[in-house]
Amino acid sequence: MCSHDRTRCHCLYLAFRCYRELRLGDDNYGSRWTSDLHKKQQELCRNLRHRDMVGMYETASGWPWREVLNPFVDGTGFHLEDLPDFFAEPIWKTNYGGERWAEIAQHALDLWSALDNASPKVEDLVREAYELRHNSDYVIGDSTWRGCCLGRRS
Repeated sequence: MCSHDRTRCHCLYLAFRCYRELRLGDDNYGSRWTSDLHKKQQELCRNLRHRDMVGMYETASGWPWREVLNPFVDGTGFHLEDLPDFFAEPIWKTNYGGERWAEIAQHALDLWSALDNASPKVEDLVREAYELRHNSDYVIGDSTWRGCCLGRRS
């Protein structure tokens, strides 16, 4: 169970989804990153599985807000602010990463910043987060999520 308020939980979950997509860049099924950029990160992500990412999320959800991204950064070598540009790089093969994930990562980063600055945009960003999609699934409230305060999309 997440120890953060609902809005921060949304932000953390968006970040988790971005990091979960990131692990698909290089796995035992073959590299989906098509260049040798980010060798350190590729090595870290090479063997990450979904259960590893869920473990990072579960760990992070109990940490103080300023530290919640640390398990993801330590596990992948990427900071949240790196992800929008990284997903936009042409090194991603079809159906993984790419522009859609660059937009999702930017939204997570914008929400994170709005929360840090107590911006009045927070509520709008959360509402918009429910409309973010990749392929045919919603990023928040899709069929893969069953925990925390988010639940399924209504």
